[in-house]
Amino acid sequence: MKKKIMYVVRPVEGGIREHIKVLIQYLNTSYELVVVCPPMEKLQEIFEKVGGRIISLNISGKLDPFRDFSQALLLARTIKKESPDLIHLHGFKAGFLGRIASLGFPRIPVVLTVHNFYAHPDQSRIPFSCFQQVERVLSRRANGIIAVSEALKRNLTDTLGVEDGKIIRIYNGIHYESFRNNGEKGSSFKDELGIPGGFPLVGTAARLAPQKGLGIFLEASRIILDKGRPCIFLVAGEGPMKEELENRVNSLNLKGKVIFPGRVDNIAEFLSCLDIFILPSLSEGLSITLLEALAAGKPVVASRVGGVPEIVTDGVTGTLVPPGDPVSLASKVMEYLDNPEHSKNMGIRGSHRIKDNFTLENMVKRTEELYKELW
Repeated sequence: MKKKIMYVVRPVEGGIREHIKVLIQYLNTSYELVVVCPPMEKLQEIFEKVGGRIISLNISGKLDPFRDFSQALLLARTIKKESPDLIHLHGFKAGFLGRIASLGFPRIPVVLTVHNFYAHPDQSRIPFSCFQQVERVLSRRANGIIAVSEALKRNLTDTLGVEDGKIIRIYNGIHYESFRNNGEKGSSFKDELGIPGGFPLVGTAARLAPQKGLGIFLEASRIILDKGRPCIFLVAGEGPMKEELENRVNSLNLKGKVIFPGRVDNIAEFLSCLDIFILPSLSEGLSITLLEALAAGKPVVASRVGGVPEIVTDGVTGTLVPPGDPVSLASKVMEYLDNPEHSKNMGIRGSHRIKDNFTLENMVKRTEELYKELW
């Protein structure tokens, strides 16, 4: 009889969603996989398609002690009914609910994957100092904690006081070959968007949220154009800042120069059409999109935040800039634009680094090894 693993997650897009999808896809033949997630049709469809059995639970994205208490009770009932052999929680919110809900089931091992820093605590009803204290207590109910970068691991120990021995660093991984040789599809993507030829394409893909630094990207775009480099800029993704960013495009007089393609279902096609990829994040655990852009052989300019320097070796496999600095960001993009041979070589070296160090197989193997250690 197959062992049962229960995944628990809040509303997610992008990297976290892809991470869970990959685990389900690779492990569904060996285990019974149950996914407790919000009733979002797209999210559930993705997990179900790769072999997960869905249980709907209306988990919100923000910490709210009054609402979360009732959700934790519902999750506890689900745990009792399903009787999983292991519970794997993804992100701080699911980690908060899941560890409380699992307190009545001490024999079931609990794994927590931390994908990002606890960003923007001002948006929560729980002060960060309280969150720190709660996390120190709840960390005792995690048998293993996965950090997707060394930077996140240090944050857990130094800022949140989590016991170092409980934390294992497992890098995110991608399917390298999926991002190679997509030039023809990239041309089709440009045609669909009506992008005129003859202009370098500089772009990013991210959830349109504050921590992604997309306002900085737009400011840098204005600087690049003012310096006489005629480019088209692409910002793929959806999120709560869409209207704000569109208004910022108007105020910076970037209309016609910045395109918002919205949600991109085939990220490989999108990346293949770019000449330069930008990651302007203000906070980042370990960006899967950055891994994908490097695998596609794109020269990258990225903020020196979180786990990004663990992916990009500055000046060797890409370029790092201070977060929140549009002038530095624009300057490095222009260096690539003005030196196409240097840009090409940077992309080649970046691609080799991903192939050698950030594979799906290694991520899944090390995660499964942790499961087996806890049974």
